[in-house]
Amino acid sequence: MQRHHLSLFTVNFEKKIKMETQKLSFKDRYNQKIKEYLEAEELIELASSQLLIVCALNKKNSINEGHISNEMESPKSSKSSCAFKINLFLFKLTIERRSI
Repeated sequence: MQRHHLSLFTVNFEKKIKMETQKLSFKDRYNQKIKEYLEAEELIELASSQLLIVCALNKKNSINEGHISNEMESPKSSKSSCAFKINLFLFKLTIERRSI
C-alpha cells in the first residue's frame, strides 16, 4: 500500500514539474519576444536618426559643391524625397518587427 502511494505521489509530482516547466518555458518565450520587440524599437529609433543625419549631410554636400543633386531636385523636393525614403525604411522595419 505504501509503495503504491509512493508511486502515485511520484507520478503526480512529475506531472506537476512538467506543468511548471511548460509554464516557465512559455513565460521565457514571451519574455524573449518582448525583449526582441524592445530591441527592434531601439534599432528603429537609431536607424531613423542616422538616416536623417545622412540625408542632411547629403544635402549639405550638394550645396557645398555648388550644384543641385543629379536629379535636379529643388531643396523642397529633395527634402520630400529624403522624408519618403525614411518613411519607406521605417515601414519596412515595422513590418519586420511585427514578424518577431
